[in-house]
Amino acid sequence: MAIAISRHNIHEHHHILEQAFRLRHKILNQWLKWGLPHEDGMEIDEFDFENSVHFVSLGDEGELLGYWRLMPTVSPYLAEVAFPNTFGDRGIIKDSNIWESSRFVIDRDKIKEQQIDYRRVVRDLYGAISEFCFTHHIGELISVTTDIIQDKINRILGEPIWQGPAFKHDTFTSRLHSHEITDPMRKFAMMAEVGLNGPCLEEFKILAAPKAKDLINTLTSCEKVLRKSDEPLAANLIGAALVNLGKATEENNKTDIIKKFTDMHHVEEDKTLQKIARMLVEETYQYS
Repeated sequence: MAIAISRHNIHEHHHILEQAFRLRHKILNQWLKWGLPHEDGMEIDEFDFENSVHFVSLGDEGELLGYWRLMPTVSPYLAEVAFPNTFGDRGIIKDSNIWESSRFVIDRDKIKEQQIDYRRVVRDLYGAISEFCFTHHIGELISVTTDIIQDKINRILGEPIWQGPAFKHDTFTSRLHSHEITDPMRKFAMMAEVGLNGPCLEEFKILAAPKAKDLINTLTSCEKVLRKSDEPLAANLIGAALVNLGKATEENNKTDIIKKFTDMHHVEEDKTLQKIARMLVEETYQYS
């Protein structure tokens, strides 16, 4: 389960955010020796409370397992203020469709102690961030990271589409990286690998709902992938897509969606797509 915490609901989740700040200090200062300012065992910076959105992955008992922070680039953000030289010839980025990600940390001690799959926590966070980005039309995430952490992020977000010049520190090198986050199929595939279904964000209702046309476009772009997928995985992926986006279907576009799915019935010699299409019609009636 994941929760998105912002200034709009921080009063409800301040205790979780405190856990997150403690985890940040534990990983970034005690383990990685970054030497970031901290107080009372918590790593907190100037960007945490105004426009940031904090994504937390929680265990069955509400304990913090992982954390990731996003913030808009139209407001002052970490890379702009602390690492302006890492932008290179691209220049300082100010774009409402581009956000910065930072402070990615996982509590490996806790997940090892509770025998939780590390990949599940990572995909929970990635799924939550993807839902947020798809909903708010955020197409690109930038981040300044070390080479070691960037390698982990690349495994989650894919290879960067752009990177700035290297910025050398005493014991490590960092640079600015940019990732596209416009492919919903990547999210569904990663979730299906660890058996995650449905929205990752527990409080998905706090976000603006996607429109029906977005659902149609998403599923249309999935067709080529589904043709190549084996049947169980295809059903898993499309089921996740429908739960995430189908709940927000607008009533006045319901007929168009059902027609689109029904048309998929007529794909000859493709039993997988035919079965998926039948499921989609049934699910659309349920969630519309």
